[in-house]
Amino acid sequence: MYDYKYEMTGDVLNAIREAMTPAQIAAALHADRDNLEQDLNDAFWIDDDVTGNGSGMYTDDNTARGYILENLDKLQDLVSAGLMEAERVLDALADGSFAYLDVCVRCNVLYEAIYDALDLLEEDPEIAAEIEKLQQAEEAAG
Repeated sequence: MYDYKYEMTGDVLNAIREAMTPAQIAAALHADRDNLEQDLNDAFWIDDDVTGNGSGMYTDDNTARGYILENLDKLQDLVSAGLMEAERVLDALADGSFAYLDVCVRCNVLYEAIYDALDLLEEDPEIAAEIEKLQQAEEAAG
């Protein structure tokens, strides 16, 4: 079964590691994690490698079909949260617009994936050591 949160957490980790050095990640986490989460959400919302929302497609309809049919509960989450009307979901399913639905689910899961990715980065030994250096420098500065 395709696990959106797990797969997207990996995509988020890859995107962060491609864009930032461990020292930059540590500094951003140390300075203001909440702000970092929001900045990443804004950036990844339209990143085709994370959500597919830039072009409207993360993967092809056939692959997305498998993901969606294995995760119909994610469509219910969209409806329950008021992010999509049930009729629109049903129309997209009937039209075979699985890539569209896949992008919608990815956008809905994005913030959780970012949160989990940042937790994993904070546990990374290299980044944790950088954060510790920053904390020690702050303490030394008084």
